Amino acid sequence: MKYQHITLHKILFAALLSFGLISSTAIAQESPTPVRLNSDNMAGIDLISVPNSYADILTDGEMNIRVASLYDGEEIDVSIFESTGDGTTTHRNLPFRFEEFVYVLSGKLILTEPNGTKHEFAPGQSVVVPIGYVGDWSMEGTYRELVVVMNGNAGFRD
Repeated sequence: MKYQHITLHKILFAALLSFGLISSTAIAQESPTPVRLNSDNMAGIDLISVPNSYADILTDGEMNIRVASLYDGEEIDVSIFESTGDGTTTHRNLPFRFEEFVYVLSGKLILTEPNGTKHEFAPGQSVVVPIGYVGDWSMEGTYRELVVVMNGNAGFRD
């Protein structure tokens, strides 16, 4: 039965093509294409300065934030996040409500668990920060990361 269903779809598709009711190029154009990520943004060029929305959880230093959206998809968002000022934020009272993949491009990222265990990440290294993370997040130098989050969950605030 499944085989007959697939065959009928193929026959219908062929008939529509032959009568000119649809074209193979139109179908090809509707198909998603790969998205090349902007290498200038990844290098810190043409990032946009944004207000610091982390002021209420900033525990040390400062954060001068610049960002660029590289891909805003149906399932995931990919962006560049950059901060200068050696800022540290705490998530001890505001656990992460999403999973985040981070690839460090410059500077250093230090994640410190509540028990004091430190995890350091240098350029070229990556980490997944899970839902429920409650430690501190420190960024040193000109810290820049490629970040991937599930669409609709690109922040820990409503």
